Amino acid sequence: MKTSHLYTSDFPEEHKVQCVDIITLYHEGRFEELDAVVICKDRDGNVTATFGQSNWDCLPFSRKKERNTLNFSMFDAAPELQRELKIFTVGWLFNASPKGKKALSFSGASSRLTDIKKVYSFLKEQNQTSLAALSSAPLRLKLDNFLQEQGYAQGTLEQTFVAINGAIGDAGWHNIPLDIKPIKSNKEAQRLSDKDGQQTLVIPERLCHAIYGKAIALIEEALPHAQLLADTESALQDNYIAGKRILDSKVQQGHSYTFMNGDGSIDNRKYSTAIADYQPREPHSLISPLAEKLPHVPLKNANEFKRYLGQLITASYIVCGGFSGMRDSELDKLTPNSYYKDTLSGRVHHMLQSHTFKLGEKRETWVTAASSKTA
Repeated sequence: MKTSHLYTSDFPEEHKVQCVDIITLYHEGRFEELDAVVICKDRDGNVTATFGQSNWDCLPFSRKKERNTLNFSMFDAAPELQRELKIFTVGWLFNASPKGKKALSFSGASSRLTDIKKVYSFLKEQNQTSLAALSSAPLRLKLDNFLQEQGYAQGTLEQTFVAINGAIGDAGWHNIPLDIKPIKSNKEAQRLSDKDGQQTLVIPERLCHAIYGKAIALIEEALPHAQLLADTESALQDNYIAGKRILDSKVQQGHSYTFMNGDGSIDNRKYSTAIADYQPREPHSLISPLAEKLPHVPLKNANEFKRYLGQLITASYIVCGGFSGMRDSELDKLTPNSYYKDTLSGRVHHMLQSHTFKLGEKRETWVTAASSKTA
């Protein structure tokens, strides 16, 4: 297993997860040992996820406040399916493929898990225990009908089939006999759906001007305080993690809390509330420097900061996507260095460079508007 793509350069070497032969444990039925395998640790060495858990906290890999977990809880009632799905996910997360392919980012592994969950939900409904069941022609036909009934767009179906191919392609590592032929994902998606994911929406001109005007105004107001915004987000995240660490330590010492259910499970809502009580600093004190710079923006607490940050991200997507025609997956790959200007026939053009995923991942350039630089 490879892990270098998941960590920042300053992550402590001694706290990086170690390679464990989970395939042997899986095939020999040593599930207690398998469940104890560490999937992720934080930079202090605290275990945040083990194989046996239904929800893997992978914040050290994601390094984002949202979409930092890998959730398998919907398959708690189907342990064979859940265990197999976890094996495939470990392969994607740690780039265990014997084919030497480029490693997926954490978000890429998370997206692939989301894509293949559609198939595993179908298998669960059919009382199957493995993806290998799709080697049966009648069941594969049922899957096709199931996907059609959901009304998915071609792009969604294509990514679902790509995820299945991902499991097939890793067969040399996981040694699970799937006996499924690789799927021509694009062709199958077109066969099952005539719905193009890139739908054209007609917006009245007045409303269009209002949306873009508001988005640009939000971005321009925040731009002078961009570094303070980033510092505030980082401080709030560090404060939350510190509170979580303190609370978890007290739990390990034997303290009891209302979020601890009698069956050993955790009430996540109460757990989050308890973490807030142990944060070293009041979130308001961390937000107040930014609030002073933006007196017209409600920033009294962490929830209001989160809402404002979400508005800025949405505004940036509107500006960059609306003026370039980029897809969501392409916008997600933008960096501060993506914008540049180019001159053609004496005319200056504003450009954005990112990755596109049509016919494989590659670099691509889009013509955009000047406001995309600010966004």
